[in-house]
Amino acid sequence: MNWRGRPLTSHEVVVKTIESTRTRSGLRVKAELDTRTYPIGVTVSKEYLESLPIHPHDTCGAWNYTIQPQGRRTECAGGGIPRVIQSEMLEMLSHPVLTGMCREELIRFVEVLAPAQEAKAEQRNYDRRGGKRRRAKGAGGMTVMTPEARVVASLVYLREVCPMPVLGDLLGVSRSALQHATRETRALFAEHDHKVRAIDLRLSSAQAVREFVTSAGSLQEADPEAALRHPAITGMSRDELNVITARLATRYQARLQEIRHKRRGGELKKDPGAVVYRKITDEGRVLAAILGMRQVATRPTIAALFKVSPRTVGNALVELRPLLKEDGYNPTPVHRAQRFHSAEEVLRFVESLEESNVHTER
Repeated sequence: MNWRGRPLTSHEVVVKTIESTRTRSGLRVKAELDTRTYPIGVTVSKEYLESLPIHPHDTCGAWNYTIQPQGRRTECAGGGIPRVIQSEMLEMLSHPVLTGMCREELIRFVEVLAPAQEAKAEQRNYDRRGGKRRRAKGAGGMTVMTPEARVVASLVYLREVCPMPVLGDLLGVSRSALQHATRETRALFAEHDHKVRAIDLRLSSAQAVREFVTSAGSLQEADPEAALRHPAITGMSRDELNVITARLATRYQARLQEIRHKRRGGELKKDPGAVVYRKITDEGRVLAAILGMRQVATRPTIAALFKVSPRTVGNALVELRPLLKEDGYNPTPVHRAQRFHSAEEVLRFVESLEESNVHTER
């Protein structure tokens, strides 16, 4: 009320106006300018905010509330985000199923990318300053996202495990900070020739991520597509599978649009840029079509491994069989006695192959 209609032309005006606040009941206010540096892009998770002893008033509770002195004793840094919670969330998001890498590989990968991340940060700060730094390194604000957080968040997002708002809620950072981190880290992935493959797992909330990580078993159990990509199942090396998948990507999208156009009987009426939830990725459809043409397993078995309906697998086979044949892929079906009739059979078979390879290497 004191500064209503008054131009706030300087920090001094703001501080003095706040200090001039008085009430009939005897309130006196002391104010001073805080000149410390704080990181930008920091948010607080819903769980942490709900744990605070905030009691809204009956009238306009969003604006009028009381904060009790007792509350969570977690130490906070930089605007109220508990760093220990972020480290716990980062450990959870580093699960091999979510990142596609075992923890040892992830640690080594972060160590490889860290110097490049540091160099990009220095160049970005140089461009913002318009010259060299005037203060010693570390004398300014705190880094919101560590190199490990940038890599883990980028891997989980690019693998399409969960949307960016869910990641931001888990890590306690803003969407803009995450967008910048993933955009920059994606470029580093390309420079180091690291390709991130989307998986069929979709977690739409922070609670779903927690429940999945808590209940997830081994990599093959949680991500059966990894087992289906084994050379003994596909009949080709992983590199050959990646090449044929990349080669068919553009042609498959064109054929898919043609099929949908015929089904609709006309042009697309809704927004072509609308987001469509995919039960299975394009790479997964190619893999399902290859397995169907090889007849390594029954269609219900393939559907169970991809966690989709047999009809979805059948559609993938119809859509991609002509393209695969045009590309020169026309495999001989495996013998009926060698086919798998359940998802458990496939996983046990691949697991036995992996164990035998380990013993051979030893």
